Amino acid sequence: MLAECRQAAAAAERRHADRLASLSEREREIAALIADRCTNKEIAVRLGIGASTVAFHVSNLLAKLHLRSRADLAAALPAAG
Repeated sequence: MLAECRQAAAAAERRHADRLASLSEREREIAALIADRCTNKEIAVRLGIGASTVAFHVSNLLAKLHLRSRADLAAALPAAG
């Protein structure tokens, strides 16, 4: 039973890692800024893109990673450093 739980956890971790690897460079930039608690407007200014473009990327990030919120996204990212 314990071995099955460990295998399931390892499989879930691999799926999560695969999803993170599927992100585009821009999505990774935006995800990092979300983890730094930047708003869409702040991200837009920093990256020189429109706030609606940021919102589009955020929606894509949440969908790709099967998450529901920006807080979930920040928690799902590997720690920097």
